[in-house]
Amino acid sequence: MEAETTDTIYIPTAGLYLEKTYQNPMTVAKGNLAGATIHIESADGYYSKDYVTTSIRLFVNDLLPGTYTITETVAPVGYIKSSQTYTVEIDANDCYTPMGSIPTYSFVNTAIVVRIIKEDMTTREALAGATIQIIPSNSSPYSITSTTEPYLLLNVSTGVTYTVKELVAPPGYLVPSDSFQITSSGTIQVLKISL
Repeated sequence: MEAETTDTIYIPTAGLYLEKTYQNPMTVAKGNLAGATIHIESADGYYSKDYVTTSIRLFVNDLLPGTYTITETVAPVGYIKSSQTYTVEIDANDCYTPMGSIPTYSFVNTAIVVRIIKEDMTTREALAGATIQIIPSNSSPYSITSTTEPYLLLNVSTGVTYTVKELVAPPGYLVPSDSFQITSSGTIQVLKISL
């Protein structure tokens, strides 16, 4: 009786790097960003996977020859989702690409930054000394005291309502109450409370 043998068939695959970076429009800060979901799907629908980014780029190494679409489906909290879409064509030669020449596909998110300014409605002069309460619909309220510089509200969440109430006005001014909502595109940039 002969011993049974098993042959292993190697199927070559190609790889690519996924990288998630951010930029803050209020500063020149840039860097890698964790918490985004990047989706890779083959044109024939056979391959469909989500990858969650970390603070370093991810290596995806199980792609067979074919056409793939790479998109960001979920942005990290406080960032606007990238509209970038990559269409990648992998052929059999790509399965033997040296590590140093593997392509990187990068998605850049812009931080959502809201500037809150207390100012005089007539002169547009910034006013210091107002006590302003910020109440996110998804967490606990907190208070700030206005200065002559804008207060930067960072890491805001899309779809969350932020109610802003002035609790104490500077001398000679009235106490208004306003609210705003950050849309899924992050379009709100400046909130001014004026009276």
